[in-house]
Amino acid sequence: MEMGVVMIHFDTLKGYFRLGVPVLLIRSVQTVAQRHLQTVVQRHLQTVAQRRLQKRSLALSSALILSLGVLGHLGLTLLSVVPTQAYTANDQQQSEARRLLLLGVQQFEQGQLSQALQSWEMALGHYQSLGDRTGELSTLVNLGSLYRTLGQDGPAQQRLMTALDLAQAQGDRSVEAQVLSQLGTVYNQLGQHQQAIAALQAAVVLDVAQGKPWIAAATLGQLGQAHQSGGNYPQALVAFQQAQQSAVLEQNPLAETSAWLNIGNVAEILGQYGEAAAAYKSALEQAQTLNHQQLEGAALGSLGNIHLLLGQPEQALTAYEQALALHQTVGDRAGILTSSINLGRVYQELSDPDRSLNWLQDALQLAAELGDSVSEAHTLNLLGQHYLAQEHYETAMIVFQQAQTLYHNDGDRRGEASALAHLGQTAQQMGDVSEAIGRFQQALPLVQAINDQATTGKILSALGQLEQQRGQLDTAILHYQEAVTLREAMGQGLTDLSPEQRVAFFDTIAADYQALAALLVERDRPDEAAAILERLDQGF
Repeated sequence: MEMGVVMIHFDTLKGYFRLGVPVLLIRSVQTVAQRHLQTVVQRHLQTVAQRRLQKRSLALSSALILSLGVLGHLGLTLLSVVPTQAYTANDQQQSEARRLLLLGVQQFEQGQLSQALQSWEMALGHYQSLGDRTGELSTLVNLGSLYRTLGQDGPAQQRLMTALDLAQAQGDRSVEAQVLSQLGTVYNQLGQHQQAIAALQAAVVLDVAQGKPWIAAATLGQLGQAHQSGGNYPQALVAFQQAQQSAVLEQNPLAETSAWLNIGNVAEILGQYGEAAAAYKSALEQAQTLNHQQLEGAALGSLGNIHLLLGQPEQALTAYEQALALHQTVGDRAGILTSSINLGRVYQELSDPDRSLNWLQDALQLAAELGDSVSEAHTLNLLGQHYLAQEHYETAMIVFQQAQTLYHNDGDRRGEASALAHLGQTAQQMGDVSEAIGRFQQALPLVQAINDQATTGKILSALGQLEQQRGQLDTAILHYQEAVTLREAMGQGLTDLSPEQRVAFFDTIAADYQALAALLVERDRPDEAAAILERLDQGF
């Protein structure tokens, strides 16, 4: 969101067969779900007036937990199903189990999580002793949800896997889909993104097979998160767009706001700045309508990113400061951390190294307190840039290597590519052209694999400059031509931006065109040079 950011394991394949879902069906499930969702959206739009009249009579789900780290919202569904198995008033154990199950639901809703955990664990023991599978299933699903809320992913996974076995044995497809969706969330938290995708796609298949009018926004949001974490940004964008549409059908404005933020984040990574800005503005408007200051801060920070990417640091600074104030108001430490990192970054752009360093040092300390390795890596990457600008090259090298290690361990290919590119830039400043080229060449396939056009263009431009520096002019021309082609593809997606923002973007990439034109002239290709400059002057 605010920070801008396949092998199939044996267990995943085992999960396919265990769930009884054909592999070919899984591969095509997103297409099926998308068509299904589009049909429902069209039907919904045709009857929107009637639906608004019926709004008060609709049962709305409000059990949502919002996570404003990198990704999306997590849906939480509790089962308070009263077991249907017959029992007599004298059956004290059955009565006690039922009491504990419902008591746990009440305690959870009141925020008494430890008490709810104790009640449900006791209820589970009773149901297992009685052989009451229905009660056991309800309790296991609730325990899985609660352990997930508490961040205890191991116990959550254990409870949900047991629940999945029971749901499949009972043929309860509705509960099975809910459990699979929650398992997908747990796998995401554990960094097991392929298992997450398998579970979430299976949940989508079950929902479609049951004829549900739409796929749950929470499930689609988690599917988008799994794709994004795995570096498959185009598929992530599709899933988040579907989540936004489902949230509209669910009349769930919180989920819709979160989906808009995720859409903007992925579009930003893909270099689609116009679409990203539009999504962030939609999120901001909705957050303000809801008076949800945490989400409003996230949207403002994300809009600040777009300003910075378009070469508008003053506007970015204003947005970041507004975001920080909102996060401080609600005591959102994760939001404060992100805002601190962004302020450190924008002050670098404004050539104010002292303020930048202060913000980044604060961010590094807060990231350590929160145990946030992703934000720690982002901060180290920016600290490396600070030391690079101050010509402390050895220190910059050490800090960039630390950032690269963290990114690599987190599986963040985009971040790792950024750290490698900065290592290349540092080597270039130290006069080691061969080392610099090697670092940039390591970074290039990482960003190409995830279709990160903006970073790919910057790396190609750097390689062009380095090849020119060592006299390889034809190779330099090829790199600059590839960079220019990517810039123009990005430029086609700027129609949603203001004229001022489009001009600011062109200013950030003009150097590539000018360098390419100069090289073409040097190689006695003046007509091509003139054509390149003409394209820049005409705004592509």
